[in-house]
Amino acid sequence: MNIKDKILVVEDEKSISGFIRAMLVSNGYDVIIAHSGSEAFSMISSHCPDLVVLDLGLPDMDGMTIIETVRQWTQLPIIVVSARSYERDKVAALDRGADDYITKPFGAAELLVKLTERILLVEKAASGHGYIVRQHSERPCDAVVLKAGDEHAAPRLHDGAYRNIERVRGVHRKNNVGA
Repeated sequence: MNIKDKILVVEDEKSISGFIRAMLVSNGYDVIIAHSGSEAFSMISSHCPDLVVLDLGLPDMDGMTIIETVRQWTQLPIIVVSARSYERDKVAALDRGADDYITKPFGAAELLVKLTERILLVEKAASGHGYIVRQHSERPCDAVVLKAGDEHAAPRLHDGAYRNIERVRGVHRKNNVGA
């Protein structure tokens, strides 16, 4: 079974979200779309994406709020794609926890390279030698990867790490893995 990485695109402009969706689907990703911040929170919690592509200018809230809130409970990779081109906006997003920042207009190749890089980093962390996976909290998308004997230094990862481990190791996750 081929498990596709699931990408949540949070973009209120339908032409841009449609372009990103078409590009990602044609490159083998499973794509879900949110057109507002409230939809984004709902989809992050219910669909457990492997990565979020986030526009900052949403109709119901600023994307910075999404970054700050999501970072309170998970290290789900977030790539900002925004028309805000000032350095202070880029720095603010990165300081709040975004993993990368791309300014609109952008090239498809640039987004694909950055997205692939982030997913590979999660896979590497999740499949590292000597790591075990445990459910971190009641939130379905929150998992933790623990280095044997060093629980306090462990990076927090989202549930998408389970899908990555399945692909890397070729096994299916069972309830309460590692418990």
